[in-house]
Amino acid sequence: MPAYQAPRSDEDRLSFLEKSHATGTADRAASRKSITQETLDALGAFVRIFDALAGRVKEVREREAARAILDSYVRDVWSPKSSYSPYP
Repeated sequence: MPAYQAPRSDEDRLSFLEKSHATGTADRAASRKSITQETLDALGAFVRIFDALAGRVKEVREREAARAILDSYVRDVWSPKSSYSPYP
């Protein structure tokens, strides 16, 4: 018997939710009503919201990485031990 492995990242969670929605839709189309249409509609709405938020999280992660690089440049230039000088 397969064991459920909970998703550990937002990408995995989104994939799981999308697969659940697709499976539920296919089951209802094949007259296997294991999930109500109301629940399926709510899941579809949630998947769209979660997808939008997951994209935002990725943007924030990329921004923070760029900011860390900028912080190191500023720290290196303005450090008292820095050999950088704007004057030749």
